[in-house]
Formats: sequence, structure tokens, C-alpha cells
Amino acid sequence: MAVTLQIKRSTGTTAPSSLADGELGYTHGTGTQANNGDRLFIGDGSSVNVIGGQYFSDMLDHVAGTLTASSAVVVDSNKAVDELLIGNNGSTGGTLKLNEGTTNGTHFIGLKAGNSLAASVTFTLPTADGSSGQVIKTNASGTLSFADETPALDNIAAGDAAATLTTTAGNITIDAQGNDTDIIFKGTDGSSDTTFLTIDGSDAGTLIANHDLELGTDGSIVKFGADNEITLTHVADTGLLLADSGGSPTLQLHDANESVSSDGSNLILTSGGTAFTVPSSDGSSGQFLKTNGSGALSFDTVSSAADDITAGDGAVNITTSSGNITIDAAADNSDIIFKGTDDTSDIT
Repeated sequence: MAVTLQIKRSTGTTAPSSLADGELGYTHGTGTQANNGDRLFIGDGSSVNVIGGQYFSDMLDHVAGTLTASSAVVVDSNKAVDELLIGNNGSTGGTLKLNEGTTNGTHFIGLKAGNSLAASVTFTLPTADGSSGQVIKTNASGTLSFADETPALDNIAAGDAAATLTTTAGNITIDAQGNDTDIIFKGTDGSSDTTFLTIDGSDAGTLIANHDLELGTDGSIVKFGADNEITLTHVADTGLLLADSGGSPTLQLHDANESVSSDGSNLILTSGGTAFTVPSSDGSSGQFLKTNGSGALSFDTVSSAADDITAGDGAVNITTSSGNITIDAAADNSDIIFKGTDDTSDIT
């Protein structure tokens, strides 16, 4: 004979107030997470417990491995599901937390979405690891890949410690590629932001130093010209050596008409466009410099021509400690004339 098993039932969404031990009850009202509709209950004599119902079976009524709204997550035979949506807070982005080993503590690594997004974005990870030191970059469409780090200079932010630019091979090139742009070196001097050095890109690389320029080694050389034919070399504890591989080294003071130069043997002084060659050695005591009329200077003994003696402004003594004093008017029919001034009159 057939046996009919009946259980207590209700069309509402409220759990039975009591059930005997082993007694079943069911609510037919539409079930939600907030009520007890579509639930199967069993009593234990002192309490009423939920053991199932359509509310729960409906959560399993979908293809395994496919995430379905308001349903349980059921993985497929590969223990996989097509997607996971994490985050259900009204104002805070979802966080995926990866815990450390439970015996090591309760720390985790979290991946969190922004609280407000302009649009959805999916990041596709690289298919293999990169080389040592490479970074992950995006193609602006969500595809990530490993690449060498080559940041744009305008994206380098201020750090809080010393910075060192180093390469183990090859050159370090600083290239201001914008038209007429400068390369500027700045620092802080006495809490003031100071431009120390400017390389002027609008003037073919003119170097502008804000303060002193120091060459800190003996023998330092400053080279001039496209082929470096002019050099200025520091001679330790002596001075500076001006050299010209193409001719006579010349230091102009205003223009080519005023200069100091050398022909390798003599110093050449140019004044007003006239070049004077200085003797290569000293003369005797009391000698003077004279010119040959072509700019060559030499030392000679004083022997002034009588017609070159000009009027002085004091008494004149002609004295010899030995020998004669001879006054000789050597020209034909010339006189020897002694003149003076008598009462403001010039008298012979």
C-alpha cells in the first residue's frame, strides 16, 4: 500500500515557529536572501533548521563552469569557471586577496579596482617572463608585455635621495631634441633654486656658467676651433700656455690691430696695426730699445744726434771725468754759436 508523507507547509516566507524532532516543514513564498521563502526545514525538538529548498536548488540550475547571476559558483570538470566578479560595495572597488600560508600569519596581497572607473578595462598578462630588469608595459589597449625601461624624461618625478646615472657600456647622451631648446643644469644653493649651467641650443651650444669655471687638474687643456688648432694649456705652478698648431699663437686685446703673439723665438707686440718684434735677449746696462723703422726692436747704446736734443726745463751740465770735451761743427762753413737769454731776450 502506498504511503503518503506529509510535511507542514506555508505559503509565506517565514520559518515555522516550531517542529518536532524529525518533523519537516516547507515555505512556498518566493525566497530571497533576506527571508525564509522556498526553504525546507527540519526540527530537532528544540530548534528549526534549514536543510534545503527551491531557493538553493535554483542556485545550482546552470551550466557548470559558467558564472550566473544570483547563483552558486559551480566549477566545471577542470575546476574552472569562466569569470569571477569581485566587489559589491556601493562606493568601494572590489579587492582580490591572496593570503599567505595560514601557519605564517594572516597577511595577504590584494589586487583592488579603483573606486570609480571611467570605463571597463581588461589587462592581458604576458605569455612568458621577461629578461632580468625589464618592466611591464601596456600597449594602451590592455595588453601587457615585458620591455626595457626607457621612461620619457618628462615623466621622471623628483626623488628624495641622491640619483646616479650609470652605464656599464656605451655612451650617456643627453639630447634636447626640441627646436632651439637648451640643456639646463640646476641645483639648490643656500635653499635657493639656482641654474648652475646652461647649454644654449639656440646658439649652437654656447656654454653659460652662472659662476666660476674650474679645471681641477694640472695640465688641463682648453681647445678652440673646429680642428682644435688653438689650445690654452695649464702649466702646473707656472701659468698658461697659448699654442697654435697652424701658425703663431696670438692673443688679441681688442681686434687684430692690438695683440700679443709669438713667432717661436720672439714676442711680437702689435699696436695700432704696427707689429713690434721684441728682442730675444736683454741688452747691456744703460742701453735702450730702438727700432729699425720696420718694427724690429733692438738694444743699443745712447748716442743721440745733436739736432735731436730738445730744450730741457733745468740747468744742464756737460761733464767728463777724463778726456776732452769737443764741440765740432762738422758741416762746411758752419759756426759754433753760444746763446743765452738776457732779460727775457734770446741773445747770441
